[in-house]
Amino acid sequence: MPGFDDVQIIVRPEELLDDRTVTLTPSDGRSFDERYDSGKDAFYHSLGWFVLSLPVAALSGGLFQTYYQTAESYLDVENKDDAIIRAINSSYNTAQTVFWVSAAASVGLAINAAFRLAQYIRSAR
Repeated sequence: MPGFDDVQIIVRPEELLDDRTVTLTPSDGRSFDERYDSGKDAFYHSLGWFVLSLPVAALSGGLFQTYYQTAESYLDVENKDDAIIRAINSSYNTAQTVFWVSAAASVGLAINAAFRLAQYIRSAR
């Protein structure tokens, strides 16, 4: 029908006795190739952002652990300097904040990429 998406159905002989219902959906004005390419581009774009977020989370996690281990090791020192303790604590807290923010961003970007993948797969149907 004019103004609706094209639908192609393969009917096999054994299915001829079954009733078939075809739902017509209004066309969005784009061809199959345009919808498919749009879904593919959106998925790869979101996947790229997710992949780019991983090194930040990994590096900040490593830095966070390094400051933690440094603080633990410094507890064994006999003559502790309060300025060093404050610097280690400040760096530890900053690295921990960056880690949790970057980890949360990576999780959000992974969810977005999975959502875009589902849309991409749906556009191929």
